[in-house]
Order: sequence, then C-alpha cells, then structure tokens
Amino acid sequence: MTTRETPVVLLVARDEPAARALASSLRGRGFEVAWAHDGEGGIGALEKAQPRAVVCELRAPRIDGLAVLARAGERRPAPCVVLVSEGPQLDLAVEAMRRGAWDVQAWPFVWVAGNALQRI
Repeated sequence: MTTRETPVVLLVARDEPAARALASSLRGRGFEVAWAHDGEGGIGALEKAQPRAVVCELRAPRIDGLAVLARAGERRPAPCVVLVSEGPQLDLAVEAMRRGAWDVQAWPFVWVAGNALQRI
C-alpha cells in the first residue's frame, strides 16, 4: 500500500446539495474526495481510493452504512468512519458505535467533526 501526501475522504452519499457542499468543504480543507452514490459503490471505492476517512449515509442505497463500516474495518489501517443518519435513530447510532464508527451525525450536518479529521 502506498502512502498518499493528500489524505482521501470517501463520501458515500446521494447527490444532494448538502453532500456537494460537504465535498467542497473537504476539498477546501486540503482533502481529496472520492464520492460514491451508494453503499455498493462505497465498498468498491474502499480499495481503489484507500481513504483515511469515510463519511457514509447510515441508510445508503443498495448497501447500508453498517455494511460499509464493516468492510472499512477490515482494512489496515482502518479508516475513521463517520455515519450520517437522516434523523434521530438512536438504536442504529448505538449499534454503529458498537461496531466501530467514530461518530454518528444527523444529516444534513455542519462539518464540525474536526476531531475526526485530526485523526487522519
């Protein structure tokens, strides 16, 4: 595995204005952004993009965020994973944290997860 100078963040989200704004914000902070529109594409992008962080919809189309989280956890080193839900889903948030998610946020959210980005 090669080390990249510019860390990659994999964004797994439908093409929505909030997702585009998040991608733009990440690029403005010096990150490269790989974008997949569903969980299946996100799993495929894990190997190709070699992200240091993943921001994924909890209820991503085709394959959900928990499956993306599990696959990301198999990588070494494992990327920091932040799952995003469309509303308060406490039971899924607790399960995601138990399975290794760094955080669970409500969508759309203001990118204030600076601590997650410091980890990468």
